[in-house]
Amino acid sequence: MSVRRGVGKSYFINKLRDKLESFPLFERPQYIFEELPPLLYTLAPTALVKQADLTLVVTDASMTWKPVDKNVLTTYLSGITHPAGLLLNRAQYDELEDVVGDLSDKDGDSSKKSNSKLVPEY
Repeated sequence: MSVRRGVGKSYFINKLRDKLESFPLFERPQYIFEELPPLLYTLAPTALVKQADLTLVVTDASMTWKPVDKNVLTTYLSGITHPAGLLLNRAQYDELEDVVGDLSDKDGDSSKKSNSKLVPEY
């Protein structure tokens, strides 16, 4: 789910689905993705949200958050009992290193930026 339009939800869901479908059939996890419309414009379907095992909030790193964005997200998150995660789309590595730590590859080569801390490899 997201607060605003155009943050990359559909793109991310398609990429994740493709990755999950690359598993051998007998190892493939069972999942259902439901893409909710942006909460700023539409109410979340309460019955569906209550059945969720995880909410993944997708947002754009270049988006400036307004008080209404924070209020909508806070209200949504206060009404769920399952875990919520954050996908920060369009983030720059240099800016993320201050938050998540060194993003060098496994050999310590800082010229090769790795996304392994951000998106686990399967």
